[in-house]
Amino acid sequence: MEAHGPWLPITSPRTLRACKDFETRPTDVFVCSYPKSGTTWTQNVLAQIITALETTATFAHVSDVSPFFEASSSSLIPSICAKHETYGRRCFNTHLPWELAPRGAKYVYVYRDGRDAAVSFYHHLRNQSVDDGGFEGGWDRFFERWIDGQIAFGSWFEHVLGWGAAAGEGADVLAVGYEELVRDLRGVVEKIADHVLLNASPADRGPRLTEAQLDAIAAKCGFDAMKADVDRFQPRSVRWRDPEYCFIRKGVVGDHRTTMTAAQSAAFEAKAAEAFGPKGVDDAPLFKSRAAPRVDSPHS
Repeated sequence: MEAHGPWLPITSPRTLRACKDFETRPTDVFVCSYPKSGTTWTQNVLAQIITALETTATFAHVSDVSPFFEASSSSLIPSICAKHETYGRRCFNTHLPWELAPRGAKYVYVYRDGRDAAVSFYHHLRNQSVDDGGFEGGWDRFFERWIDGQIAFGSWFEHVLGWGAAAGEGADVLAVGYEELVRDLRGVVEKIADHVLLNASPADRGPRLTEAQLDAIAAKCGFDAMKADVDRFQPRSVRWRDPEYCFIRKGVVGDHRTTMTAAQSAAFEAKAAEAFGPKGVDDAPLFKSRAAPRVDSPHS
């Protein structure tokens, strides 16, 4: 299992084994991603759907609805189990590769241009406590380690390949691009709601959300709305070097252009061609499904 790492200190080998063997239910939902690919954004979409449709409850923190799965022992503690009962179904968020993920659930895999994910992850780990797995060093050193899969959670390329293969082999995976969230948040909200609810067995299927509910959820999941309410989304498992650090940073597409050199971008493209095919990222099955090219655009 270490081959898929390295891992942050909050995840032990024992926890990884327990995650792999976790007994799922058909109604379980996992928000899955490589770090900094839109995980929290998608968590909020799912949490708003669940609390709007399944119960009249609200949530004080997004992890009340979908806790971090591979944080040692946290996913099944009594308080989490009680909250899952309140919300009517079990939801989790995870950065596990498909090879280590439990089988038999529903999955929403959110993916992002690896270059943008790398830059965002650098800022995250540079501000995370070293004792919690934070990174000490500059961007150039980070990039060297990241592209070789030596940063926490391993290779972005292998992560995307694994989940792409799962989606192509019949696992119940809905793939959502970060760029799609930026471009059409309202459409993604409806797509996730349909995936979570309409594909369920008749006994577990709930009513569709109304157009007004979908509009309200999209409004609550906009970048400005989440940044204004950041305490509900700051990860509970992370200690920051600066207590005032804001976890929700920019929310843009193409931010790698402000940080990555031409040589680093070329190295990324070469690695992508090796992993996915001659066209690089555009040959990856998940990215082929995008309806628009990767362009600079604000998350709003």
